[in-house]
Amino acid sequence: MVKRDRMSRKLMERLVRVRVQEHRHKILTERVAWQQRTFYSPNSSSETVFDSPSGFNNWKKAAYKDAGFSVHVKPDRHKQAMTAWMGYQKAVKFPNQGTQQVQENWDYIKTISEVLLLTATQNIAQRGHDKSANSDNKGNFLAIIETIANHDKVVKKRLTAINNGK
Repeated sequence: MVKRDRMSRKLMERLVRVRVQEHRHKILTERVAWQQRTFYSPNSSSETVFDSPSGFNNWKKAAYKDAGFSVHVKPDRHKQAMTAWMGYQKAVKFPNQGTQQVQENWDYIKTISEVLLLTATQNIAQRGHDKSANSDNKGNFLAIIETIANHDKVVKKRLTAINNGK
């Protein structure tokens, strides 16, 4: 969880850096390799023109064997930056997947706790005599949950899931 928070914080910092650079320098249209400058690994001690904020814009040296693009594509930093960029693109494409799951979990917990509170305040038993799938008397708690599942997709999905503990 801590690692995930740290990764998402780093991703957001990089995203902010991208937005600022896009605004100031119009990176997408005027520069090359903005993904590497944005998503580069800061662990390297060597600094190249591809790491600088101004980017690569000396087009006369772009095709040289000992400079330009041939030097740029050799290091592993380029591959790492492109991998990070592809991960960023996937995260942007599906931004609400994690938050939707969290919201469904909270809704489910809220429903369960409200049913437990209802049975407690009404002073009725929660469990029945026989909790098997084909039983007529599963108990008040399961009967209420199954009734709610008829109207709530999140609860129904949990009750019909393969590993739901039944």
